[in-house]
Amino acid sequence: MKSKSLYIITICSVICLKIAISVMAETITSSSIEIEALMTADNQQNMIGLLELPSIFGIANPNGPHGSTLPFNKKLIKVYSEPSIKSTVINLIELQDDLELKEHGYEVFSVVTYQQKEGWYLIGIKNNKLNKGWISPKDAGKFRPYEKLIVDAMTYLTNKWDGIIWQAPDINSNSESIIKISTRDVRTIETKKFNSKLWLKIELLNPGWCDFTDYYKDPKAIKKGWIPAFSSKGHPNVWFYSRGC
Repeated sequence: MKSKSLYIITICSVICLKIAISVMAETITSSSIEIEALMTADNQQNMIGLLELPSIFGIANPNGPHGSTLPFNKKLIKVYSEPSIKSTVINLIELQDDLELKEHGYEVFSVVTYQQKEGWYLIGIKNNKLNKGWISPKDAGKFRPYEKLIVDAMTYLTNKWDGIIWQAPDINSNSESIIKISTRDVRTIETKKFNSKLWLKIELLNPGWCDFTDYYKDPKAIKKGWIPAFSSKGHPNVWFYSRGC
């Protein structure tokens, strides 16, 4: 009788142990997913502008054809894990193909930038787990803030825009969903931050920038309102024609 009771107790102990291990595994998996989600969310950070890297892109030749540069000394750029030369070097950049690029002019490129701190810039890079890294002030060239790139420029709505336009730079204000628009061209007339979120005041244009026939007049605005500068995943809702019409 005692041996039978001992057998039952042993079986129960084994079952309880398996359940406990299973619960712990689920907890660890859940925590790992949460950590990964946080890393992903951080990786979807909004851009703040475009940065020239003279030792990679060169310096634009004002008297040459589009995309040409003046003679320059090309060199490797160290990419750091933090904005400090004491932090880990996580990458060495030699080619434009190693970078997340956008044009700031006709066939003239800069690297997408996500943070700025005491002369250091967090830039978009490839072949890196977080797709970002810091470069030092000595390697940084001219920086163009996003707001200055799109104000007084030939701008348009990107495919990331959700189609909603707001009466004020606040998601609690009145809004309108625009299903059909004649063009995606807009005039960006103002920027404003509200609750740490950048908003753009835009005018929808008809005809678009390159469709109107009277070059001495601006395109006509058919609707005005506010939209967030970036989508929920951090992509710009408004960009500009870097090459013109």
